[in-house]
Amino acid sequence: MKRENLFWTILDKASKISAKQALRNVPKLPKLIDVELTNTCNLKCKFCPIGQGTIKRPRGFRDIGLALDIADQCSRWHIPVRFVRWGEPTLHPNFWGIVRLFKMYDVPVHIGTNGLKLDIDRTLEEEVDSVKITMHSIASYKAAKELIAARGDKEKPYVTILYLGTNVEYGNLDGADKIVFGGIHNLDEAREDIPECYEVFTRLSIDWDGKVTACCGDYDRKMTIGDFTLPGTTIPLLWKSTKMQGYRNLIANKQWDKLELCRNCARGKAYESK
Repeated sequence: MKRENLFWTILDKASKISAKQALRNVPKLPKLIDVELTNTCNLKCKFCPIGQGTIKRPRGFRDIGLALDIADQCSRWHIPVRFVRWGEPTLHPNFWGIVRLFKMYDVPVHIGTNGLKLDIDRTLEEEVDSVKITMHSIASYKAAKELIAARGDKEKPYVTILYLGTNVEYGNLDGADKIVFGGIHNLDEAREDIPECYEVFTRLSIDWDGKVTACCGDYDRKMTIGDFTLPGTTIPLLWKSTKMQGYRNLIANKQWDKLELCRNCARGKAYESK
């Protein structure tokens, strides 16, 4: 069965346009919203600031009222949501309640997870649109295999497998809709091969406490553009803000030296294998 994935379609389309081209035709609204439910995790990966314990901002879990506000706005402007960013979203004590909330508002939902706490039955029951499981361990592999088997010929979810490296370490996962291999970049090193960036032309990222940032790699408040908890804050206002446009101008003109997160870009190279 050939499944389509809204999230990959958006990102693939965005990646084919240069930053200068994107600057000339910035969409009226973000194509995606990345929502962090928590910045805590049940793993200690060496390449991640959560695992390293170097993250400086407070740890916590998203408030249900704030989740409701975001769901309402995303529904109003037809913006899909990815539960990703820093931390493992399934650790939120009311994770499935939040998933159901967004689905009730008819917002397409993607979950990025290590798979260790993923409830397979609930994933199918809530009709989650897309799931990406990162292969951290044999437990992640087993979760992915179980999800693929339980889904069978159903349309949802679209299953992406991310291998951290270039080798399939745990075995073949027949039935996955997409398999990618991600390169991990040392977060402490400046890099010379800074990739063409489409982040600021495609999406916003909202931390668990409502702070909004322009960059998916911003784990310590270095490109914050607003706060969703403040009265009157809306997605269109954040998207069109002076700060956001300033970042777009710098990135389109490759003035990475003026942005710390760009100089030390953590985005790894990835390629599609399937």
